[in-house]
Amino acid sequence: MLAVARPLAPGIAFRQAPAEALPFPDDAFDAVTCQFGLMFFADPAAALREMARVTRPGGHVAVAVFDSWPRSPGYCDLIPLVGKIVGEAGAEALKAPFGMGDRTRIASLFAAAGLHDPQIEPRTGSLRHPSLDAWLDTEIGGWTLAEMVDGGIMERLRQAAAEPLAHYLNADGSVSFAVRAIFATART
Repeated sequence: MLAVARPLAPGIAFRQAPAEALPFPDDAFDAVTCQFGLMFFADPAAALREMARVTRPGGHVAVAVFDSWPRSPGYCDLIPLVGKIVGEAGAEALKAPFGMGDRTRIASLFAAAGLHDPQIEPRTGSLRHPSLDAWLDTEIGGWTLAEMVDGGIMERLRQAAAEPLAHYLNADGSVSFAVRAIFATART
C-alpha cells in the first residue's frame, strides 16, 4: 500500500511501523484514525493504547471496522460459497476482515486501552463492481485466497456463483450491495 501511496501523494511522509509500537511521541496528534485495519493487528488493545498515547488529551481516537460477515450483504452469501468450492480454509480467510464486527468486543477493546465511553455507531455504504467476475477476481485473486485458488477452482467458483449471487446483479451486469461498518470514536 505504501508503494502505491507514495507516488500518489509525494507531499506526505509515510511511515511503516507496528500498530502496537507507533514511532511518535506522546500527545503528538489531535486525532488518530484507523480505517479497516484493527482486525488485522496482532494485539488490537495494544494498538488502541498506542493510538491513545500519541493523541493529545481531549483529542479523538477513531476506528472503522466491517460489521460481522453474517450481517454483511454480499459476503453472507459469498463466504459459504467459497467454503463449498475452495474449502473451509478459504472461507475462514475471507472472514478475516469481518472479525471485529461486534460492538461489545469493540467497547471492551476501547476500555482495555483506557478509552472510555466510546461512541459506537453502525454505518452503511455501498460496494460496486463492474461484473460478478470482477467481484470474484477482487475478493479471490486480490486477497490471501489467491494462493489457495488455481484456475480450475476459480472457474468452478465462477460457475457456482451465478445463481446464489445473482440477486446482487444490476440490469447493466454490474454488482452492488450495501456494506455495513461500525465506527467507534472516543476522546482521550
